[in-house]
Amino acid sequence: MLLALAQMLGGAAAEALPWRNEVEFLKETAPYWRSAGTSETAFWTDWRRRGGWWAGEAAPRAPKAKTQVAAMPAERPADDTNVYPYQLHVYPSNGLSDGRGANKSWLQELPDPMTTMTWQTWVELNPHTAEELGVHDGDVVRIASRAGEIETPVYVYHGIAEDVVAMPVGQGHGQYGRWAEGRGANPMKILVPASAGESGALAWGDTRVRITPTGESVTLARLENPDGIEYLRGGAAH
Repeated sequence: MLLALAQMLGGAAAEALPWRNEVEFLKETAPYWRSAGTSETAFWTDWRRRGGWWAGEAAPRAPKAKTQVAAMPAERPADDTNVYPYQLHVYPSNGLSDGRGANKSWLQELPDPMTTMTWQTWVELNPHTAEELGVHDGDVVRIASRAGEIETPVYVYHGIAEDVVAMPVGQGHGQYGRWAEGRGANPMKILVPASAGESGALAWGDTRVRITPTGESVTLARLENPDGIEYLRGGAAH
């Protein structure tokens, strides 16, 4: 662009930048092709193809770890699948993200695009799973893992596998203002530690849970259910 502008301006600018285009500039100021062992035409064709020129092909070097990587611990107990039959899938809330937006009422009011849920936490169950557990929309269940347990209402969702349950993160704050405090449940409390030793990470994709109905039921705060929205807007926990 500078070379083209200098040619348009003429005068002192054209004299200071006398090259008509980038190729002329590179051929004069970066004469690598003279030592490349190839013709000028072949050199510049390869330059354009590769986006540059390198004197030789450097051998790849594998990175070396500065510390010894700890061995992976033993796998989960053999009866883990029987005790905790469901795979837990947690995902960021569409409006609250990882929970940083929970203190804003207008984000609490933003409906989830798939469930139209607002103001609360829920657990998504396949219809067949819900039938086996004897629960329906709004029934409160206890979700337990090896790390702990939480309670949250059910949302029957056809778009999930029978052996998987899903929950959004973002709610369940102990503080963080009037719109976030004491609202919903925090599924991160039941994520088990990752199997990588002492890293402190959580097994986001490798936590299994069991689900037990509590016998309680709440009104789901969905976009098409203003009664539930008004109820939770007033400060109810679920």
